[in-house]
Amino acid sequence: MFAGCTDNFEELFVTGYADSQYPIWYVNFINIHAQSVDSLELDVGGYFERYINDIILTSDSRYVACGDERIIRFDRSGNVYWLLTGQDGWDYYWQCVAEGTDGSYLAAADDSHETDEGIYCCGISSNGTFLWETLLHNTSGDFPRSTEATPDGGYVVGTSDGEIYKLSSDGDSLWRYEYEGAYWIVYTDIVISGDDIVACGCEEGSSQQPDHSILTRLDSDGNLVWEREYENVSLYKLYNALDNGFIMTGVDWLDNSYPYSLGLILKTDSLGYFDETGIEGYELIEDLELLLHPNPAQSSFSAGFSLSESAPVILEIFDLSGRCVYISTGTYFDAGRNEITVDGLTSGIYLVRVTSDQLDGTGKMVIINR
Repeated sequence: MFAGCTDNFEELFVTGYADSQYPIWYVNFINIHAQSVDSLELDVGGYFERYINDIILTSDSRYVACGDERIIRFDRSGNVYWLLTGQDGWDYYWQCVAEGTDGSYLAAADDSHETDEGIYCCGISSNGTFLWETLLHNTSGDFPRSTEATPDGGYVVGTSDGEIYKLSSDGDSLWRYEYEGAYWIVYTDIVISGDDIVACGCEEGSSQQPDHSILTRLDSDGNLVWEREYENVSLYKLYNALDNGFIMTGVDWLDNSYPYSLGLILKTDSLGYFDETGIEGYELIEDLELLLHPNPAQSSFSAGFSLSESAPVILEIFDLSGRCVYISTGTYFDAGRNEITVDGLTSGIYLVRVTSDQLDGTGKMVIINR
């Protein structure tokens, strides 16, 4: 799944899996304050097995989403304004999309299924017509992972090989920055701060558990302003904070014990430091006694917890009205790390509670059925 968010953080829009049997993309809207979930189905034609890779809320309160050989512009009611498909020559693995300052769009794709030459970028007008195309060379086998519009009308693109490209409004490649640290970094998100480009990224390699993340700040000419490293965390989304600092969301790996992890929010100052003393770090926003994953979930999820010694554990799930919709009582679990898997809940937001004589953990769970 991919989740986007409105600028005021009032609503999330979450994309689901594209069914290989039916030409449907699923988009789910989660209202944070009302704690409600609305689902939308988009008929995008053809048969394929790909996630929607990116979705953005545009300046005119509509949406643009991209994925395997599909780029679509639609509104909250499901009205489709245009749809670009592989049959029309748009046969690329579209990874990310951004809206430009003039209302046009940049879409970036992996070109490896064609000629393995690199990353393919194209400009699209507000009415869905082709404007320009650019192939970023020296990136064979790499993928675009993030893109953002710049104040001068251009764009920046972050890649899976620790690169950031600057493109003009016509798609000309103006400069390229490459991370030169010790890790294989994927730039997962980019924001604009003043005229500077700020990108977060995390380590990616053969292990499923990344060990390092970075925050990179470049000036408008691609020169490095500063770069910060954070250990044992994976940072995926980046936001500008009101105090000119930055907020990043991701996961913290529990003592290097994949797959157990905590969701985290990392807040830095304008220099990428955690506090004014210059000590790098992060802040966990999560109940340490209860780990719910995946979250959101399509149907089943697991509630993870730890015990110092064998004990009976009670798991209860409540809907927003306070009604108990699931209970598992009296089951003994061994000392150490344990999980309870839950299935069969309908779409909605739930409160999950796990209790024993050793713990009392609660968490919020979002279920999105297709």
